[in-house]
Amino acid sequence: MKQCELGARVRKPVPVEPTAREPEENHCQVDHHAQDPHPALGGGDPFAQDVLACIIRVERDDLPEAPLDPRSRRGGRDMQLGEQVGIPTADDLLLDTMIVDPTSAIVHDEADVRRVGTRCNRVIRQKALRFPYLSQMRREFSSHNGTTGSDSQRRAQRLRRLRCGSERKTVAQSYMRKEPVMGEHTRFVGLDVHKETITVAVAEREGVARLVGTIVHNPVAVAKLVRKLGPVGELRVCYEAGPCGYALQRQLASLGVFCEVVAPALIPVRPGDRVKTDRRDAQRLATLLRSGELTAVWVPDEAHEALRDLVRAREAAQKDLLRARHRLGKLLLRQGQHSPRGTRAGTQKYMSWVRSLALSQAAQEVVRLDYLAEVDRLVERVARLNAEIVVAVEQLPAEVQRVVHGLQVLRGVALVSAVTAVAEVGQFSRFSTPRQLMAYSGLVPRERSSATAIRRGGITKTGNAHLRRVVVEAAWHYRHAPFIRPQLKRRQVGQPASICATSFKAQQRLHMRYRRLLGRGKNMQQTMTAIARELLGFMWAIAINLESTAGTRAA
Repeated sequence: MKQCELGARVRKPVPVEPTAREPEENHCQVDHHAQDPHPALGGGDPFAQDVLACIIRVERDDLPEAPLDPRSRRGGRDMQLGEQVGIPTADDLLLDTMIVDPTSAIVHDEADVRRVGTRCNRVIRQKALRFPYLSQMRREFSSHNGTTGSDSQRRAQRLRRLRCGSERKTVAQSYMRKEPVMGEHTRFVGLDVHKETITVAVAEREGVARLVGTIVHNPVAVAKLVRKLGPVGELRVCYEAGPCGYALQRQLASLGVFCEVVAPALIPVRPGDRVKTDRRDAQRLATLLRSGELTAVWVPDEAHEALRDLVRAREAAQKDLLRARHRLGKLLLRQGQHSPRGTRAGTQKYMSWVRSLALSQAAQEVVRLDYLAEVDRLVERVARLNAEIVVAVEQLPAEVQRVVHGLQVLRGVALVSAVTAVAEVGQFSRFSTPRQLMAYSGLVPRERSSATAIRRGGITKTGNAHLRRVVVEAAWHYRHAPFIRPQLKRRQVGQPASICATSFKAQQRLHMRYRRLLGRGKNMQQTMTAIARELLGFMWAIAINLESTAGTRAA
């Protein structure tokens, strides 16, 4: 008697002659000892018992037969070449023992291991042509080695449903993944989306992506395309983020199609490829989606996207106001008009001085009045949008409002900055570390290092520019010594003591870093960028704290 590789030392059982099987009226109520013709199976694992019992029923043609797929080119040949399999012998009992407890495998020689190790998969593979739902049992059987406890019991229950005919479809391999499970017939679809047209290309599991054609960009044509491409569960679609937004992604999602919006700046590009067309773009997207080389962007829901549009409209109005003020100031500068000493541009005192002026030339006076009216109109526009933002925040869900108010405990982060951060980031818990959020904002330094040479430059600026702008603006407040002013104290009323302590800790750390960087000879812009990067880390810590608290309360 030899010692097997796993350390087992058990003698090989004697083959047991199968007995006649009594007819059963209800196959769903199964007794392993009564149904299994081999008494040795009674003491095994429930999963192994179900597998071998199901094999016996398959060999006796006792399971309902499914029709062969006429499109299959391998079905007939495999059925002809498949060898005849008889009633399980001692090798099957040996296989059962090996599955239940690999350390007690009954092995006399290496031939037993090779012969028994492929017994079950061979049987199921040959019978799966007539019983397609057994392919799931084969995957479960192959992955069972080393599985115990509740996993084994769940697999046994699924196999019982297979045996009694209550479940004919293949069971999904995972219920935890957000993406669909890719099977043999998954099709990868690349869309080159424009305002009027959509160019479509499809890549199968193998082969070159082929061009399907160009359709009109409207919901009716898109729905017709989905019906043409096949079952929605087998489709994976992607297109580049751009001016067309997320409307197409939401429509495909409503039809049951898994669709990703990918980041254009992160699409791999071949340096030698000098030809760019809609057809090539669609085919490249389909091929890269199949190989998993595309980076998907976060798709907000309609309410979150509306808040983002409102915040960006306010930002655009503020930029227009800045340009209008510059036009008015430069006009007065060309005419030699200087504001009184101590007067800052844009203040009420400054605007009162501008209104009191009268230029000598009539044409220039018309220009002054026009520029002044434009500034007044834009000031009113910004104030109106600020009021709309306050109303929009009040209509947000309670957990989002908690994050918006919690971020305002930081110095330099008032309502508009907090709403902008939430609108651009969404859920801060999407980022597992603050470094990921810093990279998302484009505040990390670029790098071109090789071997022992390390070269770093300015920030990448490849992330969200709107988030980067508000954080850098807030960072300038940390030039001053740590102090809680009345405005900041009012914003901290009613907030948890932990995040208020984090706010003061941020003041101390960032001000000290500001002084240290200036002492090392860094210019003001570099210093403020470094402060903004660390400030974003404090914002992430506060938001994660509030989001986790909201999740705990909801649970």
